[in-house]
Amino acid sequence: MKIVTFYVLDTNTTKNGLTTLEKLACKITIMKWREGKNILIACDNDDQASKIDLALWMYEVDAFIPHNLIEKKEMIICKTSIYICYTPHKIDESRNLLINMVTKNIKFSKFFDNIIEFVPHDKYLKDWARKRYQEYRNIGAKLLTVKINEKK
Repeated sequence: MKIVTFYVLDTNTTKNGLTTLEKLACKITIMKWREGKNILIACDNDDQASKIDLALWMYEVDAFIPHNLIEKKEMIICKTSIYICYTPHKIDESRNLLINMVTKNIKFSKFFDNIIEFVPHDKYLKDWARKRYQEYRNIGAKLLTVKINEKK
C-alpha cells in the first residue's frame, strides 16, 4: 500500500538561502538516509535542485551525505543513496522513498510506495498540496499528516 506523509508547515521563511520547506526536506532526507532508505528528491526546478544539492554538501561539517544531482534526463540507477532531480526520470526499483517538492505533477509518484509531501504556508502552494492530497486519496493511499511548528 502506498503511504504518503504530508508535512504541514506554519511558516514560509528563507534563511541562509533555503526556504523552510527546503530545510525540512534536507533534514528528512538525512534522517531517512540514516535509516537506510534510497531516496529520490524531486524538485520543482533546477534552482531548487541546486540549492538542495549544495545544502546536503554543507549540512554537517564532519559528515558525508552521499548524493547526486541528476541534471539530464537519464535512467537513475542505484549508484548512490540519494538522487536529486528536477525533470521526470525513469526510476529503478531501488528507490524506496520519494521526497516530492514538485508543485503540480505527481504522475511519477506511482513508482514509489513511500512518499513525503509538503504543505507550504503559502496559499497558492497549499491549494496545490490539497489537490495532490485528493489525488492520493483517490488512489487509496494511506495518508498521514505531520504538523511542523516553526513559529516561536
